[in-house]
Amino acid sequence: MKEVLDNFGKLLISHVRDRTISHYQQMAYGKRQGLHKQKIVSLTDENKKLIEDIVFQTVDEAIFNLLNMFEEYEENVELICKDKEGNKYDIEKISDGIMGELFTEDGWIAKFSKYEEKNS
Repeated sequence: MKEVLDNFGKLLISHVRDRTISHYQQMAYGKRQGLHKQKIVSLTDENKKLIEDIVFQTVDEAIFNLLNMFEEYEENVELICKDKEGNKYDIEKISDGIMGELFTEDGWIAKFSKYEEKNS
């Protein structure tokens, strides 16, 4: 069951956290188009770094709140994932606390993200 939980965490981190952070970085350094690209590119490196820190914290908070929703409303919302054999598992029920899976030195961010967790 730990494998099912980690597979979900890996998908969540790579497809949500890393893609969102990468999108900002590509805009900030002129490699991607976006609504605010011109404004971001013209900022100082110090200001870009400040915005990047805010992006990291906001993305992590949004993921945390999403996971909290699954735990808080477990009677109304289920997050079901399958293992390689096709067996279904409720992710929230196989975790000791799904929000806690994100953080710490052995959490999903540390294990699966291309980007370190920002603690500032």
